[in-house]
Amino acid sequence: MKKFTRILSLVLVFAMLALTLSSCAVTAKDRVAAAMLKMVTAKKSDCTATVNIKMNVGGIKTEMPSTIVIKSDKSNAQNPVVYMDMSMKVFGQTSKTSMYYKDGYLYTNADGSKTKVQMSYENMMKDASGVIDITSIFNAKNGAIDDSFVITENADGTISVKMTVTKEDFASTLSGVTDALAGSLGEGGKIEISDTVFEFTVDSGNNISAVKASMDMKMNISGQQTDVSYNMEFKYNPVGMDFYIPAPTDLDSYR
Repeated sequence: MKKFTRILSLVLVFAMLALTLSSCAVTAKDRVAAAMLKMVTAKKSDCTATVNIKMNVGGIKTEMPSTIVIKSDKSNAQNPVVYMDMSMKVFGQTSKTSMYYKDGYLYTNADGSKTKVQMSYENMMKDASGVIDITSIFNAKNGAIDDSFVITENADGTISVKMTVTKEDFASTLSGVTDALAGSLGEGGKIEISDTVFEFTVDSGNNISAVKASMDMKMNISGQQTDVSYNMEFKYNPVGMDFYIPAPTDLDSYR
């Protein structure tokens, strides 16, 4: 059970994808590049994700569907606010975890167990983020629209995009995460990530409104092969000037 728990924790690192432009002369390629830049530089975001994870550990197969809500507000660089709520079903049991960060404190509620920890925003993101967010994926492309992009203009003014992120892109952009995880697997630990196709929609306002992706990963843990597949869908909700992340009403009960 301890080995499965360790494997599950590693899988969750990759599951959170936490996951954040125009005139008639502007081309579809320009609009896609501008939308990517918007996402990477956004100060506020509101994302709802569905993630389905399938694991095969030594012939034991399990499926773990989850829903994740991630909201962030970095408009005040000195006091960013982040909220995450995740519900995951494992072996027929539902596990719920929520996190709220503000004023230098991280509040975590894991199935009713509440903790309050003082930490910097940077350290919080390192801890809460083995998180591979979409901005990391776009950064892997260095903002370049290359031959791995297939861009289709739709009649309703939206643009559909397919973008291939190779395992080499992942390795160069996320090497710190994958190396740390491989090291935690023990001697001979190894992680391999497949080439991944991301499909995303650019709306008429040149915002990325939805992202879909499927990814396969292989892990070698103490000589045991673990295969993991992900199917992920992210929906980015409109964020207006009045966007606000309320604090949980029970913060006083966190210790």
